Amino acid sequence: MITVNIKDCSSWDQAWQETHKQHGDQDISMWDSRAPSFAGNALGNAGKRRTEQVIGWLDQLGVRFEGATVLDIGSGPGAFAVPFALRSAQVTAVELVTSTLGGY
Repeated sequence: MITVNIKDCSSWDQAWQETHKQHGDQDISMWDSRAPSFAGNALGNAGKRRTEQVIGWLDQLGVRFEGATVLDIGSGPGAFAVPFALRSAQVTAVELVTSTLGGY
């Protein structure tokens, strides 16, 4: 498990490097093949619980969404982008695999 100090840019860089070591370069076709099940998982009960856990963790760290600017890269169906926006954050969601967007 990678621990990230959300206020320290070098911590995010380290997390990226570790993740890249584990997963390497994966092209869009790999994600495209997973898209049909991904939206259901991300927006299903387990995905909603995970989103609530992440938001609770951010709340505990003192992160305030109101007026925040959020860039969600690899946003998929918006499992995080939508809840952040509902909490008054200005969200830009970027997703290369359009089949993950579902009905959006």
